[in-house]
Amino acid sequence: MDKDKDLFNFFNELLESNNYEIRKQIAINELTENYPNYIHSIDFDKGIVKIYTDDGFSIFDFEKDFEKTIKNECKILKNKIDKNVIEIIKNFKNDKGYLERIIQNLIFLINRTDIIYPNIGNIKSELNQLINYLIEKYSLKNSYKNFVHKKIDEFSFFEVKPNIKKSKLTELYDIAVNLEIIDDDVVYEEDFINVLCGNPIKTDNTIVFKSNNQVSVHFLNSISIFFNNLTPARISKSKSFYNKQGKLFNQNDIDVANNRLKKNTSSLIAKITNSINK
Repeated sequence: MDKDKDLFNFFNELLESNNYEIRKQIAINELTENYPNYIHSIDFDKGIVKIYTDDGFSIFDFEKDFEKTIKNECKILKNKIDKNVIEIIKNFKNDKGYLERIIQNLIFLINRTDIIYPNIGNIKSELNQLINYLIEKYSLKNSYKNFVHKKIDEFSFFEVKPNIKKSKLTELYDIAVNLEIIDDDVVYEEDFINVLCGNPIKTDNTIVFKSNNQVSVHFLNSISIFFNNLTPARISKSKSFYNKQGKLFNQNDIDVANNRLKKNTSSLIAKITNSINK
């Protein structure tokens, strides 16, 4: 699992903040440094640089160059995924779970694209094409039927708030591991994020708690501020959360734990609250 985290490095970095503007500025700076005496004009807003040449002018258009970069990065990502699938099959393992995790990561990236770069079209379209390629090639139509006609938001079962970055969810995962609420050998970071940000009903991603019910439910209550619909009813309906005994969390379990939490003054409960508040 760890080796797969690097697959999305380019897009994770791009979609953490307005990395597009940073890349545009770097590209313009490089041109002005490399051709200091040949610059005719610079449109910093559009990222267009007009350069003198022997034949007249040459025009560098960052937006067009960026589109080529996205297309190339998606091609590289596709090849790496295909290669990983071949390795999984060679080892006589089931590739479906791996592919579903990959697709959920791509869906997460598309969600971020809508928020960070709503006016830059080819990031979303290229990622969508990659998802459709994987669905077609690996016969996943039953799991992702009519994907292109769905709104990406439909996959956010708990309705993660639009201003929440993936890095924030990684922090929540680290808190859960450090406080021994979950075991990172049992629940991988990708599974944790996919359950909370994807559509767990249509995947096999789950979160199995290492802590007792009261601590587990308090953690879910605490992180609910990052979602619009991380409610006991929704958690129960997702069928994706298991207690330390391996029993599926249902509405009654959560209600009982919440009632008992009113009298719980343990230091771990306080640590969870403080960690999430920070």
